[in-house]
Amino acid sequence: MDMRESKFFMHSAFATIGILAIAVIPMRADDDYEAFKKRIESGYSKFATDVQNDYIAFRDKINNDYADFLRNTWQPRELSKPISPPQEPEPAPERTDPPDEVPDLNNIIEYDSALNPPKQEPRAEPIVPVEPDKNDPGIDINRGNDMLTVNYFGSEMSLHKPDMGSICIADNSNRNISEAWRELSSLNLDPLIADCIRQRNRLALPDWGYMKMLEKVVNTLVPYDANLQTVLLTYLMTHCGYKVRLCYDNTNRLHMLFATTSQIYNVPYFTDAGCRYVPIKPLDSSIRMCDFKVPGEKPLSMQIGKSPQFPFAAGRKRELEVKYHPELAIEFTSNKNLIDFYSTYPAASLSTDPMTQWSICANTPASNEIKEQVYPILRAAVAGKSQYDALQVLLKVAQSFDYDYDDNVWGRERTFWMDESWHYSYSDCEDHAINFSRMVRDVLGLEVCLVHYPMHLSASVAITDGSAQGDYFDYNGKKFTLCDATYFYGNVGQTPSSCRNVKATLIPML
Repeated sequence: MDMRESKFFMHSAFATIGILAIAVIPMRADDDYEAFKKRIESGYSKFATDVQNDYIAFRDKINNDYADFLRNTWQPRELSKPISPPQEPEPAPERTDPPDEVPDLNNIIEYDSALNPPKQEPRAEPIVPVEPDKNDPGIDINRGNDMLTVNYFGSEMSLHKPDMGSICIADNSNRNISEAWRELSSLNLDPLIADCIRQRNRLALPDWGYMKMLEKVVNTLVPYDANLQTVLLTYLMTHCGYKVRLCYDNTNRLHMLFATTSQIYNVPYFTDAGCRYVPIKPLDSSIRMCDFKVPGEKPLSMQIGKSPQFPFAAGRKRELEVKYHPELAIEFTSNKNLIDFYSTYPAASLSTDPMTQWSICANTPASNEIKEQVYPILRAAVAGKSQYDALQVLLKVAQSFDYDYDDNVWGRERTFWMDESWHYSYSDCEDHAINFSRMVRDVLGLEVCLVHYPMHLSASVAITDGSAQGDYFDYNGKKFTLCDATYFYGNVGQTPSSCRNVKATLIPML
């Protein structure tokens, strides 16, 4: 338990004791109800004030220690060269047309290994609790000069606008940065932080999206001072509980690094204590860093636990014709705001194992647009069917997306979120497998493992109603039947010839 958690635990314990103590205050015979009530309220108010004062003192100490530390000599670091996303040559997809062919029964497939399912990392929380202004009529009300308006992927946000006064960092020396930190800590930034966290929760932003939102807020608030933008962003991220660091590059420009346990591709980084420190903007290899550690700080997670809730803006309209199911007419219009957001997300894997890159996209929940436009049609199409027959329908849906290589379309490796597969004209085997795996989990509620072969990604599903046929993996005591969304137009339980007798890795999905 770290210092901040210990402090919060003690406050929670004291709060419980305090409330119990207040609750057993006896009512004297000469008390009327109102007097008795006031005694209780007074006791609780004093306790709450003491706790709040402790929080303030705790935060003030962190800010003072941070400002003092900024004056020290910053430590030299060498960033490793950027790592490129893993690229595997993709073989041409195989094709077959046996819609009525029944796969062999009980054909078990051997596999090399299975990755551990990724854990959702705890979300960072502010250093101390921040509360919005109780007298504020609401952040969505435009009240003029005391509000800051920021548009983030179609969402208009009205935020408390702090009075920045004359704070600036013309000369980014250690001393001036330290003084700027002290000046920021003297402002009442709690209403702004509370507003930003409320927007993070309202929009269901992942950590990366929240950091980029704060960056836009900061750039809007102090557009005149790049150094102050960097310090203010670091200040806000720090006070929101994230592990970030200030550094100089070899031209003495100021930058912010953020810590993550993920591997982010195409950017330089260095590793320390299990975290990779990554610059939010392009940076040279030699840096000097201020390594002040804040109690309870957490690295950014690259996982997306909820689909971001951006306002709808009509993107591309798609009419999908499903092979062997002419009765299925699926029309879908994507949310351009969500598609634009996904296009900013960096290529990453959850660890140094490159196969965890697919977990990020595959475990991201489907958008409201998918749930409202696509899933009702799919649920109606599989109603009353066995799990095997229902999977046949969903597999044919996934196989009906036009295929092309990433190199041809993007000039690089690019893995799609489900919504991107429904938005863009072409997708490859990884995208097909991810799209299929999300449909299966959401529409049928069945367990899924992605299946990685050399140069190919497929999927497998745990069929539990006894209707399984064909090739399967025995994993965790369950039969995961192979379902290849790029084997045009094979059935559930059929393995492409290029993948037969090839050892695979199973990647369990959440």
